Amino acid sequence: MGHTPTIKELEAKEDEFKDYLKKLEDRLNKETGDAAGEIDRSRKDFYGTNKYDDAKSLLSGRSNDFQHKSELSLANLKAIIDAIAKAVFAGSGESPGRTAQVPTGVTVHPQTAGAVKEVAAKSIGAGAAEMGALEFYIAGKVFDVISSVILSFGASVSTQYSNEFKQEPLGYGMQLFVTTAADSYRSAAFFNNEEIYEYLFVYQVWFSQKQAEQEADISLVKLYTDQIATFEGKEEQLLAQLQNNTITAEQYGSASKIYETLTLESRKKLEGLRGTSTD
Repeated sequence: MGHTPTIKELEAKEDEFKDYLKKLEDRLNKETGDAAGEIDRSRKDFYGTNKYDDAKSLLSGRSNDFQHKSELSLANLKAIIDAIAKAVFAGSGESPGRTAQVPTGVTVHPQTAGAVKEVAAKSIGAGAAEMGALEFYIAGKVFDVISSVILSFGASVSTQYSNEFKQEPLGYGMQLFVTTAADSYRSAAFFNNEEIYEYLFVYQVWFSQKQAEQEADISLVKLYTDQIATFEGKEEQLLAQLQNNTITAEQYGSASKIYETLTLESRKKLEGLRGTSTD
């Protein structure tokens, strides 16, 4: 069998393929409709209901990710989320010597990030905040939320257009609002008529000092402990999804490896926190 080119290889060589991806991107954006508007309405309702009238934007963004079925992996998503988490806290002015480029399509508000770190430092100590424990926790939490949605769409057969909105507390006064959409396409001109998956993420993270005060008794040690239990449970769920043919072997392998790594790294972070926590 001949070599099937990857998406990156085709993007680098063929203007026609770039135009094709742009059309698919426009199509999914249109199908998803007013995702940002839905997020805004849900956010205003959340903060209004809870009387968190001091909420400020921490970050917002929109991104499309294309993957060929033969290389289907959640590693791209993990890399995007890690880059965003690094950019948020490196830009807060609280981490001398650290720099991180804000990913394309993402807007970060450094003053809000500084406020988050100030709240966290009171709970876990400035040293723990500087070692990246908060950054790593948030990246893992956001990955779990979004990847769970993606895996729920299924990909053992052609993915039909799907979308889902979720909002989740991240701790320390942060709240995630995200819409995830997915679709799949075939093209006789590319990939020998094999499938291309497209994922769209529209997201906002906001911070409220009042929400943080209500969460003050929840330490990062507890958040990490709960998160580790979640990661371990997710590996069992992934195996069940594979056995039920709701996810592909590629998705299982990619996600399982990531969750296993997250669990091990989270345990290391947890041990570090227990050694520096002021609780």
